[in-house]
Amino acid sequence: MSTRTVTTKEELKSAQKDKIDEIIVTGKLAEDLIAAQKITKLGKGALAALSTGITAAAVASPLTGGASMGVTAAALAPVAAASGISVGAILLIYTLGVTVIIALFNDYKVIAEHTGEIFRVILKKK
Repeated sequence: MSTRTVTTKEELKSAQKDKIDEIIVTGKLAEDLIAAQKITKLGKGALAALSTGITAAAVASPLTGGASMGVTAAALAPVAAASGISVGAILLIYTLGVTVIIALFNDYKVIAEHTGEIFRVILKKK
């Protein structure tokens, strides 16, 4: 069984692409991943609205180079408020893509663990 620990969006995407059996997600990414899990419970209309909102925020945001792919947290705040999904989770969804996030939750069992002050998410291949 292959296992990989990831802390960045790029590492997560790579682990998913490499079909790793168990992915251990740590740090802020673990929190954003759990928050992004709400996307799997959205209906088609809400999912379309979320995708449209993310696209609109991307178009409206100034390209600053320092913001995540040109999308600022301020531009995503209305999308977050309307969807009930945190800005960090929306940035994760934006970066990886709606399809990739949904596939991740469909392909892996999600186990959230709190050990003292440490929070991590273990994704086990179904």
